[in-house]
Amino acid sequence: MKRSLRVIGLAALVALPAMASAQESRPVSFGVSGGLSLPVGDLGDGADAGYNITGHIGYKPASFTNLSFRGDVSFDRWGLKNNDDVSFRSLGVTANAIYAFPQTTPGVIRPYVLGGVGMYNSKSTIDVGNNSADVGSDTNVGVQAGAGINFQLSGFATFLEAKFVNVFTEGNSLTFIPITFGIKF
Repeated sequence: MKRSLRVIGLAALVALPAMASAQESRPVSFGVSGGLSLPVGDLGDGADAGYNITGHIGYKPASFTNLSFRGDVSFDRWGLKNNDDVSFRSLGVTANAIYAFPQTTPGVIRPYVLGGVGMYNSKSTIDVGNNSADVGSDTNVGVQAGAGINFQLSGFATFLEAKFVNVFTEGNSLTFIPITFGIKF
């Protein structure tokens, strides 16, 4: 079942370019991204590398040349080391400011930096046979900072991005680095 959901998610991510439009001049854009999620700190001590899936909605005011804003809804999931029956996930909603560096000559690659704040719900799950049970859930404030590049790929607006996410929890730290590829439409 889990493998089927992963295959369906990957197929949807691959199919989205067919529906995407590379019009960067629109003030509102939508996007989707996915990739690797690397646990670090306390989370990295107990969890293996996982995956990230994120939906984006962007707003670029006409009066700002290099500044835009983006809201993200992200899902990160990791399996625990040496225990295939236990998983940990984080569901986040963040608001970000993005600064795209000016270009003196038009190019195909435009680097940017971003920073944001949001709320993250974290949950541990144990799989027993065909059933799963939630071990615990917690919602906390978190921040993220990162960098990426925007580029055109076969006529589609795409981006590659890496972020450092720190969720403020009591006790063990919840920090991870999603490295994602995305499509804007």
